[in-house]
Amino acid sequence: MNGKILIVDDVATNRIVLKVKLAEAGYQPVLAADGASCLALAQRDLPNLILLDHMLPDMAGTEVVKRLRADPALRAIPIVMFSASQDHGAMIAAFRAGADEFLTKPIDDHILLARIRSFLRARDALEGFAAPEEGMALLGLAEAPAAFRPAGQIALVFNRPETA
Repeated sequence: MNGKILIVDDVATNRIVLKVKLAEAGYQPVLAADGASCLALAQRDLPNLILLDHMLPDMAGTEVVKRLRADPALRAIPIVMFSASQDHGAMIAAFRAGADEFLTKPIDDHILLARIRSFLRARDALEGFAAPEEGMALLGLAEAPAAFRPAGQIALVFNRPETA
């Protein structure tokens, strides 16, 4: 399985560890240290998935998610947020902002890789079903619209209303 994964974490060690693990699993990691870099790299590289820390030096992870979801070219990219905090409020805020998953550090490698595979499989399953101008998966039901023809009119003319 291939896929470009954008790793966003303000701690260099965390980025490097994730980079090594994901590269070993066959993915192409791209690294960012803050929210602004994440947004710029996402627009430039169009990753298949984003791993995003909840707390970044320049903006909150939830703000990054909102901005990603506001961009039509980026809104369909799965976002997995992670945090060292066990705060349920942070988790709820992440999901409200548009995150697809929320994991707590330390992240179990097997769970992380399973979630990544799951998101990328879903992408692969829907690939090709999207109409290019719409950017949304239509599950193969998209056909060219038929030409609209107004309903015809029929008039029955009889000399006796009771038989008409």
